[in-house]
Formats: sequence, structure tokens, C-alpha cells
Amino acid sequence: MDLDAFLSPGLYPVFLADGEEKKEPWAHFLRRSGRRGSWLAKNSVNSSETLLISMQFPGYALESDGSLIYHPQTKATVVLAGRVKACRLHIGGEFYVLSFESLVRVLE
Repeated sequence: MDLDAFLSPGLYPVFLADGEEKKEPWAHFLRRSGRRGSWLAKNSVNSSETLLISMQFPGYALESDGSLIYHPQTKATVVLAGRVKACRLHIGGEFYVLSFESLVRVLE
């Protein structure tokens, strides 16, 4: 899924989609203007691990068929499955930077 097509520049919280509601995000997606987005995680993740994550898409709503439509006053929650390609400690040592081999939307 091309997140850059749906998200304006900013920092978006990412939660593990394991059915347990958590107050603290597991990671963040940083969307920068003119650059690819970055995945910033608090903890290391093994390469080739598959993660189920959920994100909110501000300004979008979900149609009954699962498609995202523009709706400025709502936030659509979407579940994504991603296979981790690499995980490295950021230079400052405060977080890990992830890259995914693939990232697909999971329709419920």
C-alpha cells in the first residue's frame, strides 16, 4: 500500500493489530514532503517477521466494500500486514528504522 498517496506530511502513530487496545503506539510512520515515508519503532524487529499493524488515516472514511474515500471530518482505521526487510538502530540510538519487503492492506 502506498501510504504517501493517502497521508499528508506528519507523524502518524502505529499500533500492533493483535486485538489488544494499547494506549501507547508501537511505532510511528513519518511522512515527509518530497521523500519516502519512514517507519520508526521503539524496539528491534527480526528480519522476515510479518507484522499486523493498524493506522488511522485522517480525512478518510471506509466504504462498505472496504475502500477509502475522502471525508475530511473522520479517521479511517486500516490494518496492514508487512514483512520486515530490515531493522537498524537509528544513529542517535533512540529508535529503530524499519523497512518492509511488502506492505499490504488487510480487509476485514
